[in-house]
Amino acid sequence: MSSNNSLLVIGGSGFLGRAIVDMLLERGNQRVAVFDLKTDGNFDPRIQVYQGNILNEDHLLSAFNNSGTTRIIHTASPMPGAPAPSIFWKGLTMQLGDNTNLFDFLYVENAAYAVILAAEKLSGPVEENPVTGQVSIITNDDPPPFWDLARAV
Repeated sequence: MSSNNSLLVIGGSGFLGRAIVDMLLERGNQRVAVFDLKTDGNFDPRIQVYQGNILNEDHLLSAFNNSGTTRIIHTASPMPGAPAPSIFWKGLTMQLGDNTNLFDFLYVENAAYAVILAAEKLSGPVEENPVTGQVSIITNDDPPPFWDLARAV
């Protein structure tokens, strides 16, 4: 990405967000900021850290304005153990199929790299961008059958 870009990683303290932040720094991005509900303080000193609630517009606007962000990478998700809205549980109460459905894990570094590549490709004008609106599948390309995996664990 251009050195003119200032990136704000929403959820940057989480598992995927932290991997993206680290990879952005490794790739030479100098203007990286993190916005998260909880921050542990163990960030590289080059990173601007903003603590706030994503549901609070004032918190978000403050982080946007103070960081001078030109690109946002959003990785925030519900906290483990938090009461989940019913939409997250739809379809989880039954088994479908005969164990021929595959289940794929993805290394966090591969996911972070895919997100950064997508952000780079989506940074230009829409009319010059062949990936805009396209579906991408990110995989390690070695999916085991779901129940074989669950039973092995």
